[in-house]
Amino acid sequence: ETCLSRKDYYGNACVWLPDDTNDFTWASGSPCQMDPTLPPPVQLVYSRAPSNSENEGTSYAVYATVGERGIITNITFEYDGASSTINAVDCIDSDGSTDGWTNPDAILPYLNV
Repeated sequence: ETCLSRKDYYGNACVWLPDDTNDFTWASGSPCQMDPTLPPPVQLVYSRAPSNSENEGTSYAVYATVGERGIITNITFEYDGASSTINAVDCIDSDGSTDGWTNPDAILPYLNV
């Protein structure tokens, strides 16, 4: 009963894999899978408004795309009218360089590489 009432990040009933909700042996790990037909949820992690009362200074925001079991699959930084995104695989494969980022030249001043 409890398992059958689980909701995903959007408040929708969970998609059970395999489709037999009476068979609680799940082939793909977690019993409650996000609906693959919907985009993954994006969570605002942090944001900062311009730094003074005249609206001067750099505002920025950090967003995390949340995948299955709460695993962060992408991070997006929005800053000064630009944005850059990196996914988890490219982050690991780039070994800390800016090569894995979209728009790497724009994000370089904001990274401590």
